[in-house]
Amino acid sequence: MTISVKEYRFDRERSSDDATLRYIVSNTSDDQEAIVALRGIAPLAWNGLQRGNPRLAQVGPTLWIAEVPYALGQFSPGLDTGDVSFSFQFGTESQRIRYALETIASVAAAGTPKDFENAINVSPEEDDIEGMEIAAPIARFTYDFRVPHGQLTEAYKVALLNLISETPVNATTWRGFPAGTVKIEGINGRESTDGDTTLSFSFAYKPNRTGVKVGGLPEVDVDGWDVLWVWYAKADDPTAKAIRIKPTSGYVVRVYKRGDFSVLGF
Repeated sequence: MTISVKEYRFDRERSSDDATLRYIVSNTSDDQEAIVALRGIAPLAWNGLQRGNPRLAQVGPTLWIAEVPYALGQFSPGLDTGDVSFSFQFGTESQRIRYALETIASVAAAGTPKDFENAINVSPEEDDIEGMEIAAPIARFTYDFRVPHGQLTEAYKVALLNLISETPVNATTWRGFPAGTVKIEGINGRESTDGDTTLSFSFAYKPNRTGVKVGGLPEVDVDGWDVLWVWYAKADDPTAKAIRIKPTSGYVVRVYKRGDFSVLGF
């Protein structure tokens, strides 16, 4: 069931330099899902004020009441200066694979070559699939910002620390990138009393993959930063009349928690 987020408009609070908007979030028992859905609805800016960190209170198994604070001076990159640059690098990283996409040709000194179902470098005893190292594509990119002195709040610094240390992969679509494909790899900054603050955000991108095939296993979808690992076991091959090591099951596992990238403010 789709998560619902609705503002309770009759309970707004507003002063000259801050405000609080209240929402009702329903159809989820998970606080992280509730926060992500809430941040997707609550605007980053409201009447000249910038959004702070939402607060949640669970009032039912799948029902939450939320408060979203707004205040002056919350961080938004380039809010006043508009000074931003973008750089990127498309490259490769080493990756070991055991199965090819397909076998283009096979030859044998005599008779018919054995069919290893796209396995690479099978041992002579056929009890191990050594595979090979390939250069797998990866994209990295960086956003650099300059913002006025005093605009970088302590709350924003804590939010960045929590994001990169606890939930470094995007939970929802962010700047056009599908959920699960972008990982924040580094944040560098310099703040001084006599000039603007500089911030640099580094990311890595891996596309989601559909229909991943390993040996005779059914196809499976793998999100960008999730991992597919395979259990291999010796199995009888009636065609070859031999015992061979084969993939018997596959598992898509999540090794990075996902977070709300809207806290970045851009």
